Amino acid sequence: MRAIISDMLEAFGFDNVTEVARSSTAFEILARNQVDLIIAQYEEDAPVGLQLTTMVRSAEDNLDPNLPIIFITLSADDDAVQKAYRCGANAAIASPVNAKELFSTICALFERQKPQVKSSHYAGPNQRQPSNQKKHH
Repeated sequence: MRAIISDMLEAFGFDNVTEVARSSTAFEILARNQVDLIIAQYEEDAPVGLQLTTMVRSAEDNLDPNLPIIFITLSADDDAVQKAYRCGANAAIASPVNAKELFSTICALFERQKPQVKSSHYAGPNQRQPSNQKKHH
């Protein structure tokens, strides 16, 4: 799955795509490098994406806690998607991922970023407020 998504990202024009399998490795890379986007797999029985999102959203060092995060869920059911959002994801896509959906999701994230909130129980995009729309004159 990671290799397929990496190939898609490179086809979209991303020139520096890094794949990692562990949240601790990803966090180390994020701490040392400028990163524009995270795409993580969300699985209830393998919480790597959840761990990484929690680490990013609560980071206080050099890491941007507002970094856009897309979760790839193994199921399209509403429960899996809602859990991904509650974890702090900006977007969720059900597997199998197709290039058109991934590209449109990435574009939407960078065009209409939601304000970020942080509380004792949640850090991430404000899911209750509509996305900031660019005004066209």
